[in-house]
Amino acid sequence: MTLPNRAPENSESFVEERVVLVVPASVNTPQLFRFLYQLDQNLRDNHASIVNTFCSWDWGTFITVQLPPNELFNFLGNLGNIPEVEEVEEEPLARDGFSSFPKKFGALRKSSLNPSKSVRLTLKETDTGEWN
Repeated sequence: MTLPNRAPENSESFVEERVVLVVPASVNTPQLFRFLYQLDQNLRDNHASIVNTFCSWDWGTFITVQLPPNELFNFLGNLGNIPEVEEVEEEPLARDGFSSFPKKFGALRKSSLNPSKSVRLTLKETDTGEWN
């Protein structure tokens, strides 16, 4: 087998991507845990994983997801199929990779997360409810 001496024209197709999911602080805890469970199941089915989760009462929840190469489009489409999700909205990505990540969490901002996209999720309105 001979390996090429340069990267193919579309070399980015071999790079795993990271996406930050932003869930507003107004979401109740049982609902957030249901969503995280459903997200984890969805990711396992697609050979992806949650790399980091950061929760704040004031700022919401930031979930960094690592995806296999070329799966970003499918992942974004599948987010809307998760029962807890009402709306999926891409956010503009700031130069540092975190458009809505609080400035006071600078250490996390400068970590090795380097997302390629930020997505704000609106979860469906529910009561405080029980685990299903």
